[in-house]
Amino acid sequence: MALLTDSILPLIFVFFFLFCFAKSKRLQVEGLKPVWIQLLFLLKCCFGLLLWWIYTYYDAYQGASDSFLYFEDAMILSALAETNPQHFFQLLLGVGIEDPSLTVYFDDMHRWWCKYTYGIANDNPSIIRINALIGLVSFGSFHVHTVFMCFISTLAGILLLKALKSIVQIPIKALFLLVLFLPSYLFWTSGVLKEAPLMFGLALFIFSFFKISKAGFKAFVYFIPLFFGAWLLWYIKGYVLLSLVPALLFWVLSERVKWWRMVFFGVHGLALIAAVFADVFYPAGNFLYVLGKKQTDFINVANKQDAGSLIEAIPITDWPNFISHLPEYWITTFFRPFLGEGDSLLQHLCSVESFLCLFLLILALILRREQTRDEGRLMMFSISFLMVLGAIIGATVPVLGAVVRYKVPLLPFFGLLIALLIDDRFLWRKMKTLRSKIMKEV
Repeated sequence: MALLTDSILPLIFVFFFLFCFAKSKRLQVEGLKPVWIQLLFLLKCCFGLLLWWIYTYYDAYQGASDSFLYFEDAMILSALAETNPQHFFQLLLGVGIEDPSLTVYFDDMHRWWCKYTYGIANDNPSIIRINALIGLVSFGSFHVHTVFMCFISTLAGILLLKALKSIVQIPIKALFLLVLFLPSYLFWTSGVLKEAPLMFGLALFIFSFFKISKAGFKAFVYFIPLFFGAWLLWYIKGYVLLSLVPALLFWVLSERVKWWRMVFFGVHGLALIAAVFADVFYPAGNFLYVLGKKQTDFINVANKQDAGSLIEAIPITDWPNFISHLPEYWITTFFRPFLGEGDSLLQHLCSVESFLCLFLLILALILRREQTRDEGRLMMFSISFLMVLGAIIGATVPVLGAVVRYKVPLLPFFGLLIALLIDDRFLWRKMKTLRSKIMKEV
């Protein structure tokens, strides 16, 4: 039985999803052969297996992943489908959650309740519920859940490519590689964690949003996936959805405006004013208070667990202080750990990736090309999301080991920014010239 659940059953689902990618037109991207999507899925399965191995056998991380706790909680919930269907649906749908008879299950769960919310939706039950649904067919196999998460995050990649393809004039293969192939993105979205459904919700929301913004109410059918994607984002990591708001407003308002670059600055100026006075309209909307408490919680947990990647945190006191430290927050999010700064093999690998990202950004700025109007707007859209969410992460997460995971939603947009900036034709010409010189010498 162990052989079936641990090896054969996961492989059955792998081949089933490969078949779906090959045969379903909806799971294909125009200009990209199905085999490319299949290879992405298989690569993600390998990364998922690697993530499981690291957190199971590698001494520095052994048993330290939330994925095992989410899985165990999900199995408690999933088992109720057979033993107590009423309680199963109550917990799954969140209906009558205050029922005292459910307390016995909460006592056995590790991650259902979140101690700190500050008026924000608790995101732990969402990932537990998703895994509980998978548990109905997984027979308790952790690897089946990994395969499903790889499938979900591959769907996210397909949706992102479809959303971007209608706007940019970039070869689809270049877009595919730059947006979906950063190692950290592949690694963290391939495990039994929040990142895979988070990216699916984000991709579904953006795909639907661009469809609606292009076709208007004629694309009313996309309002359903738009709201579903927003719902997923809010209940998995609500701050990601909030971080998108300025970018979304900019995209809508700049649609038919000649001075669309000015709209970018106007929207973000108004967003800053709204953030400063948000608590006037919504008591839990004191952003600096929430960010400060989140930062304190991270520091306390890091000290309790003796995290080796804790860095000096910049206290969040007032808005002038927060704004003056924005460059430091962005550097922490996008370019740390620096080379040689990590305290483990995984962090050293992340530091190499951070260095390569910095190199790519500098190269793209040097070899910058002209964009079409829509490409320019999309570049500003990406910069907005990168700036807002990057500042939140850099300010609240003074633990480098956590930063590399929290910035996952930003990585495809960082890759997109590089794709929009860099003149790939110049690179191809240089490569052809170099190859010709080599061939002559040979």
